[in-house]
Amino acid sequence: MIFAKQKLLYGWMTKPVFEKNLKECSPEDLERADEITAGWERAQEKKLSLAESEAGVADEIEVSEIDSEFSEKLDHLSEQPVFRNTFKNCSTEFKMVEIDKLIAYSFAIRLRFVDLMRRKCPPNPSAAELIDICLPLTVSQTDVTRKTIDPLNYLYSSDSMDLRIIDVISKPVKELDLSNIAEGSPVKALITLLGFGFPMVLTASVGKRLVLDNGYHRLYVLRSLGVKRVPAVVTDNLSYAEKVMPVDYLANAPRPPLFKDFFDPDLAVEVTKPRLRRAIRISIVPQLFTVPL
Repeated sequence: MIFAKQKLLYGWMTKPVFEKNLKECSPEDLERADEITAGWERAQEKKLSLAESEAGVADEIEVSEIDSEFSEKLDHLSEQPVFRNTFKNCSTEFKMVEIDKLIAYSFAIRLRFVDLMRRKCPPNPSAAELIDICLPLTVSQTDVTRKTIDPLNYLYSSDSMDLRIIDVISKPVKELDLSNIAEGSPVKALITLLGFGFPMVLTASVGKRLVLDNGYHRLYVLRSLGVKRVPAVVTDNLSYAEKVMPVDYLANAPRPPLFKDFFDPDLAVEVTKPRLRRAIRISIVPQLFTVPL
């Protein structure tokens, strides 16, 4: 089994979630399970104290306009079909947002990806470079492999946990390579589009607060380089966050988990867990029947 380092925001994990994560750690980490558990217990105490000492801090997040010199570029981004289609059901704005006070509902940072991103990131990114890093239209290519289980079942996998089915479309077969078809005279092709989610740093507003939906690893790298504010898409869509935390908690908790907590040794711990790949199994189940005209 291959293991890789992760940073866990264990101070905000419930006891069952923490214990599950601990059981998944490497044998070396399991040898220090008592030490990690004691740290988690202290983190619970600190979490309670933060509810008093930092009550309302999430409401104080700094949000400002992006410099007008980038207006043309941002207008171009918002006019692209991929952007319009992604956000067709919600409002969007481009803003400069403070990293530290973003609400974090994902409690794990995979440090292997952080290291890969850090190698590509300039040590002191300019405003223009921050836009390229935080607001790209296309995701960097990540290898996707295919395994044929049988002619009607296929398994696709990737190191990226963001691998997903984007859409299913129908196209005329004349647009496709038919050199390997087994038999028959095909007229239509049903195509499953696999890929990755929207690559921009994405936040969702709830009252005065902002929840970080996408971009955890990039912001971890940038914050570790001393960057305090980044360009991001701000929407009013909480559909991702509310799957993990109740909207009432996101909006009203005196001190929810914040991105800066990943950098607090009292609230976060580095452990080694099995390196995972995201897999998608696609099965074709044809059903033939007749219908009345």
